[in-house]
Order: sequence, then C-alpha cells, then structure tokens
Amino acid sequence: MKAIGNANLKKLEKIENKLKLDAIILVSKGELIDPNIQYYTNFVQEEGLGDCIVVIRNCERTVFLKEEPEQRIDAEEIIVIDSRLKEVFKKEFKNLKNAGINSSYLKYSTAMFLRKKLKLKLLDVSSELLEIRSI
Repeated sequence: MKAIGNANLKKLEKIENKLKLDAIILVSKGELIDPNIQYYTNFVQEEGLGDCIVVIRNCERTVFLKEEPEQRIDAEEIIVIDSRLKEVFKKEFKNLKNAGINSSYLKYSTAMFLRKKLKLKLLDVSSELLEIRSI
C-alpha cells in the first residue's frame, strides 16, 4: 500500500532543488518519533522499538532500520544495519553534502553525528515538511 505522502514526494524534490539539498533526512530515535516517517513510508514506529532513519532524495526513499521490519514499508530501499553503523552510513551518504532535517525530531547527538562524522551541512526544513503535510 502506498504511503499517504507518496503523492507529495515531488513537492519534497522541489524543496531539495530550491534549497540546493542533496537529500532530506528524517530520524526517529527513542521517544522522538518523527511523524513524517509514517507519512512518507507507512512505517509505524512505536516508542522504544529501535531507531529509524529515512533518506529521501530525488523522490526515492531509503529506510535504515536496526532489524527487519514486521510491517510492509513503502520505500524504494530498506537497509538493515548492524553494529557497523558509522561505516554503513559513510558508504551510503558518501555523495551527500547538504541535507535537510526536521530539527523538531532530531536529537543533538544525532545532529552532531551527521555533522562531524558524516561531514554533512544541515538545514532545518521542519516548516516545509509541516506545510506539505497540512495541505
């Protein structure tokens, strides 16, 4: 089943192009569950059941999870990561330099990981994400 936000992926691509972003990164970690993840992928995450990162670039969604999902996810690629988190992300994010984030749901430690370890420049696009979901 297609995610509700699937129809709005083109709007995200316009934001990427307008702001010169390589991707938009959505993160759910611990108790901070970004509603955009469910909106764009149909993945319903419950608090405390692992972390989830979604990278959206050029209308394609890549979902990173710590374990195989029990539910169907609407995404072009699902990557299950193990303890080699940093190595997996460095490989998958090697062509990214500028990324949009939803700062309302991003922990400081995760932002520092993206900035320092992956060398990404981050731009808050939370108001744009909210506007797309509210229309």
